[in-house]
Amino acid sequence: MKKITFLAVLLALFASLSLVAADRDFDSMAPDPDHTMGKGLLRGLANVGCSLIELPARTTYYSCLYSWNYIPYGLPMGIIDGANFSVIRVVGGVFDLMVLGTNARNHTLYTIFEIPTWPWDSPWLPTEEEKKEIEW
Repeated sequence: MKKITFLAVLLALFASLSLVAADRDFDSMAPDPDHTMGKGLLRGLANVGCSLIELPARTTYYSCLYSWNYIPYGLPMGIIDGANFSVIRVVGGVFDLMVLGTNARNHTLYTIFEIPTWPWDSPWLPTEEEKKEIEW
């Protein structure tokens, strides 16, 4: 009885996944010469190995965004956001390594959370437009 229940659940899971896959836009999953298995594995290694770079990057970003006069506000915000980004990078990197870098283009954890794909692409300084939005 347990085997039949297990097989029924497994069949329902595969059926629902195939329905979701049939409903997707397959143009976004077209082959991309820049998205290869080797680059996916390197992305995973880079994000796991360099994830702690987000702490000083986000701290600098928020301290400059809120002006150096407001460091008591920029410092904790930068540490919290940097820790979040670091966790996302580690989890995304481990996932990239687990699937051997074969996840589809624009279907990675980094695009879900809208952070740069590579850790060194993360902004260290805010743009002038972002600074103008936060006028004290």
